[in-house]
Amino acid sequence: MPDPSPDFVAPGGAPKKVAAPLALPRIAGKYVHKVHQRNVLLTRVDRVVGADHEFESEITPDWDHPFFFEHPLDHVPAMMMVESGRQLGIAIGHLHYGVALGVVYITATFSMDFTDFANTESPHPVLIHARTSQLRYEWTGPPLGEGGPPHKVIREEMEDRAYVRGRLVHIHVAANFSQDGRDLGGMGGSCKLYPRDFYIKLRSQHLK
Repeated sequence: MPDPSPDFVAPGGAPKKVAAPLALPRIAGKYVHKVHQRNVLLTRVDRVVGADHEFESEITPDWDHPFFFEHPLDHVPAMMMVESGRQLGIAIGHLHYGVALGVVYITATFSMDFTDFANTESPHPVLIHARTSQLRYEWTGPPLGEGGPPHKVIREEMEDRAYVRGRLVHIHVAANFSQDGRDLGGMGGSCKLYPRDFYIKLRSQHLK
């Protein structure tokens, strides 16, 4: 861990060391859109038994990460928890809803409310329990991104994820964090999912 600036007073002591960072179990980087495996913050993404749209994960205990722990801390920083929640939303789509690798996730909404500290000294991981919500549409017109006249919603039903002709195009995830039986708060957010070619076309219009 690098020494902090002499002008900065670290808020806590150095965390307990864990196993070699790259030896820690992590899901594959492709499922959270990360090139460097150390920046993957999740050890697993499991569907809750008996609940099709609820999932469990845990944060990789990498308490020596060069960004999140660039100065001594005695707790898991909020930004590490936020990033782990964001990664979980991406991974759920790929691993459990059939979203193809290469689909671009665009953040649409985001909120968080943390109520307690996650401790680096605890022998137990920070757990994440997530639930997806759905907005189901029926559309007229061609599939999204394939040209033609504007789409028109002819039926809208709140169920929690949004599909266009069977393809997931919007997902909302609400996540709750806990450790040692303590509730740590939660976060929620939604993403739009675009095929890469449609995203490139969309961005080229914005950059004109």
